[in-house]
Amino acid sequence: MKKPGKTEIETKFLLRNARELARVPAALVKMCDRVRPRGTILLLDSYVDTADWWFFRAGLACRIRRQRSESGKAAGAKAWLVLKELSRAPGGISSRMELDEPLAARNVPGTPVRALPAGKLGDRLRSLLGGRAVRTLFDIENRRTVTHVVRDGAAVEVAADEVTFRAGGKKSRRLAEVELESLTGSAKGLASLRDTLARRLNGRPARQSKFQIGLRLAGLTPPRVRRIGQLRLSAGGTTRAAACAIVGLLFGQILWSDPGVRLGLGDEPVHQMRVACRRLRAALRIFREALGQRLTESLHEELSSLCDTLGAVRDLDVYIASLPEDAKTAATIRHYRARLERQRAVARAHVFDRLNGPVYASLIRRLRRLVSAAGARPSNPAAREPIAAFARRKVRGQLKRLLRRGRTILANRSDSRLHKLRLSIKRLRYTCEFVQSLFGRPMTRFIARLVDMQDALGRLRDATVSGSLLAQFAKSLAGRRAAQACVERLARSRGKIARRQRAEFAGLWSRFDQKQVRRALKTALSD
Repeated sequence: MKKPGKTEIETKFLLRNARELARVPAALVKMCDRVRPRGTILLLDSYVDTADWWFFRAGLACRIRRQRSESGKAAGAKAWLVLKELSRAPGGISSRMELDEPLAARNVPGTPVRALPAGKLGDRLRSLLGGRAVRTLFDIENRRTVTHVVRDGAAVEVAADEVTFRAGGKKSRRLAEVELESLTGSAKGLASLRDTLARRLNGRPARQSKFQIGLRLAGLTPPRVRRIGQLRLSAGGTTRAAACAIVGLLFGQILWSDPGVRLGLGDEPVHQMRVACRRLRAALRIFREALGQRLTESLHEELSSLCDTLGAVRDLDVYIASLPEDAKTAATIRHYRARLERQRAVARAHVFDRLNGPVYASLIRRLRRLVSAAGARPSNPAAREPIAAFARRKVRGQLKRLLRRGRTILANRSDSRLHKLRLSIKRLRYTCEFVQSLFGRPMTRFIARLVDMQDALGRLRDATVSGSLLAQFAKSLAGRRAAQACVERLARSRGKIARRQRAEFAGLWSRFDQKQVRRALKTALSD
């Protein structure tokens, strides 16, 4: 998915102290083909978030930036509200979305910031926050000297930053940092320039971003989303206690993804929420007797509807991402991509409406009540059953059904029947993941086999559905022979991918349906 705003491609390194920053311009003159000094500015950044870390959960840092000239005169002062993607930097080069909005002078807040400033972006964010107040996490003062350079064809902005962190109104640390940002939207030449400049100046790698350093100095530790692999169940615990722990973890994942889905700045939050909803739906089905049949059926129905709404977006994200970037077919593919993007915009609007609707609000309230009642004494025999005994019985039963179904389908396979088999594999995988901590490495290896088979069938389904969509699009191009032929070739290429995935799955299944695999699982499940 193409992200809004601009993509900032940058890298950085540290110097020993602020005095070393004065050596940067001279070093650039010796190294670069062209050097253009751009002056020195003063920046004050106030990083903000809500008490429940709404922006952080959306994968973003939110800041109010104020800029003045080095003289400090108000004339020419500027300010922005900025959202910046939090992401890792492979190879020390980060590629991050940045969305900013200039602020009118009358709308620039003072420090500490207690509310987002008015404006198109600020107003939208306030509506999404739903009444949550923002707070200042920390402030950064930055005396920045900017130079634009060209080296080996790469145009780069080099910023020599004298940074002062302030947390709680107190000066806490100073930092000398050199930041290099591509001016062309390409990382080409960036690492080479960074490494050469760092060697000349005796620089060292910057291991953390300013945001990470500021949080640490302010004594703030953001929450982390818990993954299913981190779940630890007690073998002597009850099935109900285990079920509530699993539901609580998955419910937390849904809440974690919620801000990112609402903002709609990327496709990963939709994917993560959809996966969490699917797993939670499976957990409710698996533990329905321990949690209560009536409650779980109602929640299961609401989650299924939410999964369908999220799935419409996710599927289109996958189909769009799979389109080739071939210059020969650019015009036709651009037309098809635009068609899919229009469909995705409609699907995203449905997601946003659902998250703002009463059914979703009711689902969240009911799940919260279920999780909060985890300590209640189990009221029926199924709820009191030890989780280890329940897990053994459930895994054995699901495996038996899966093998029977798989052998039948492989004898007379079709894509629709393979899709149903994939759902059976996924159900067993989820069950095994829920109780993985009880059975150790043999269960982990068994899950890996299930994941491989599920992924192969998932790629098969993506290829067949995207091929069908391309074939339909080709029919709409009647009379445009060249364009139609182009799309038909793409549809056939999806057919080739589907055939490879069928063959791959057949091999995976033959290795899975072996006595030694069942024997290893039996050993893991033994008392």
